[in-house]
Amino acid sequence: MLKLLHESHQMALVDSLVKVKPGQFYGIEIEDFPCQVAQLSILLMKHLMDRDLSDHFGVNIIDFPIRENANIVCGNALRLDWNEVCPAEDLDFIIGNPPFIGTSYQSKEQKDDMAHVFKDYRKTGNLDFVASWFQIAGVMIENHPHIRAAFVSTNSIYQGEQVSTLWGVLLKKGIEIQFAYRTFKWSNEAKSKAAVHCVIAGFGIPLRNEVKTLYLSDGISRVCANISPYLVDAPTIIVEPANNPMSGYPPMSRGNQPTDGGFLILSTDEKEQLITEYPVTDAWIRRYMGGKDLLHEDIRWCLWLTDVDIREIRKIPPVWSRILKVKETRLASTKKATQEKANTPWLFDEIHQPSSGSVIALPSVSSENREYVPMVLMDCHTIFMNKVYIVPDGTLYLLGLLLSSAHNAWIRTVAGRLKSDINYSNTIVYNSYPWPEEQQSHIEAVKAAAQDVLSARETQIGWTLAQMYDLDMMPVALRKAHTQLDRAVWEAYDRAWPIGDESACVAHLMKLYQAKVSRIC
Repeated sequence: MLKLLHESHQMALVDSLVKVKPGQFYGIEIEDFPCQVAQLSILLMKHLMDRDLSDHFGVNIIDFPIRENANIVCGNALRLDWNEVCPAEDLDFIIGNPPFIGTSYQSKEQKDDMAHVFKDYRKTGNLDFVASWFQIAGVMIENHPHIRAAFVSTNSIYQGEQVSTLWGVLLKKGIEIQFAYRTFKWSNEAKSKAAVHCVIAGFGIPLRNEVKTLYLSDGISRVCANISPYLVDAPTIIVEPANNPMSGYPPMSRGNQPTDGGFLILSTDEKEQLITEYPVTDAWIRRYMGGKDLLHEDIRWCLWLTDVDIREIRKIPPVWSRILKVKETRLASTKKATQEKANTPWLFDEIHQPSSGSVIALPSVSSENREYVPMVLMDCHTIFMNKVYIVPDGTLYLLGLLLSSAHNAWIRTVAGRLKSDINYSNTIVYNSYPWPEEQQSHIEAVKAAAQDVLSARETQIGWTLAQMYDLDMMPVALRKAHTQLDRAVWEAYDRAWPIGDESACVAHLMKLYQAKVSRIC
């Protein structure tokens, strides 16, 4: 019967059935051509939907001439008043895919735009450009709580120090995250275009008992009591960067910064040739490790001249030549502080090396394809560079806590990312970590388990740390040792979460962190 409907009734049928129309869409695009493309895209999508409707009812529905189109404005979204584009009282949803530009890559104009958006706030210079859209949407939601927002964005604003900066602002407006798709790679077909690591999150002011859903990898989802700004099922607690670790643990710092143009660094061949010609230099050379050296056991050396008389150094021509080149490198720097270090070119620019005891060392960046961030316990004779974090006076007990699944769950939650890899931080990860209460029986159990991990590594002859900790290659003996260490640390936390439940572990650690910060304050 529908096939026999008169054409004059077709548009009445469309109007009665179609509830979403192009005229309901409003948008802002900074460039003219993409603005036109956006309008055309809406029309093309409407045409496709009309075809689906026609196929469904057996009626050829043609909306021609076109009665309406989307309201796309050409302008700067960070300078325009969104209420002038679409009054907030008429608005239901704000959705978008804002530009992804890290703070180091923003132009002066973009930085000025961000300063305009965050003019009422301090210390927002570490934010990704995309954060500005969250702030503007947040202001509209605060004044009109019926509005909901969702953005595709870089994962950076849900990690590390950006959580404190951005979500500290949004949470004060009463905003909560209502659904989120955790980090996924989004690439396009453009030549030499790298994949971007994105998340999608919807947020607003809760008006009722709304279901909150967290979408994980491989299509898995879970209903959550709460989605924290770190995109985990945990209480909404923000971890602030701290200058010192809680509970009096040894400080962690970056390793030593050479700023030398590579002239204080030696290959094995260069080292052996120098010692052969000038045996006195044997005492001046140390093993040198960056993050890559630590993980892949690459061998490099450095001239470590902190306790060497400069008059003795000058007697060795090949060493003195290198020193003069370091001086030239530093004088050529645009940084005044580096130029001043040209006065002592035989020394590293920044020195954090302990003079005695053992050192815990870990790479500042570690692959996402590892369950545990690899760490080592070594004597202080090895010189670690600035791409490595070090803890002087390292002990087996402290190493065990840091290697545990509990600490690694904390890392995955609060650390920043370099693409999708872990980007460790002493201030946001180590200094904020809520350590377990010390009991001698637990200390001994953790120490013994940590030693078993080190012993299991030693049995893997020819393996690098990178290979041993690859999620798909981890040796059975090492995994077993880590499982025992995880259990020992779990016992130290009084079995406060179901073993193996990372979300419950993070939730407990967040509560401990909140309690300890409250006591410190």
